[in-house]
Amino acid sequence: MRWKLAAVTILVLAIPFSAHAQDWGRFGVSGGFQFDDSAFIAQARLQLYLDRNLAVVPAVGYEFENDDVVIDIDGHYTVWPSKTVDVYGLGGMNYGDGDLGLNLGVGAEFATSSRLRLFSELKYVAFGWKGVALTVGVYF
Repeated sequence: MRWKLAAVTILVLAIPFSAHAQDWGRFGVSGGFQFDDSAFIAQARLQLYLDRNLAVVPAVGYEFENDDVVIDIDGHYTVWPSKTVDVYGLGGMNYGDGDLGLNLGVGAEFATSSRLRLFSELKYVAFGWKGVALTVGVYF
């Protein structure tokens, strides 16, 4: 049942934002692996620009191992911008499986075209679920 809720939420986020989000943000999808409990997570996210170097990134995901919906919100601050690769630090919080966690990590976005950007993040979560997660995905 939870995977159905996550799928519906992903579709609701994707439809209105994917067509005209280029001015103020992007819609993205990702897959990740949580090393400490060997769990795979699928995620839909919005990257909402506050300025050139600062973005807020709310996300909803489904963790397959624990059959759990995870809500995540991070701030991204670009520390090394370029035309092809942007490197950023991230911090935020998440909620899943009844626990609140704090996120801290780094990520990079790779411009593949004017519309598509690949990204990868390495994140440590403290409190609640504790561990390291690696995520890869694409922004549209």
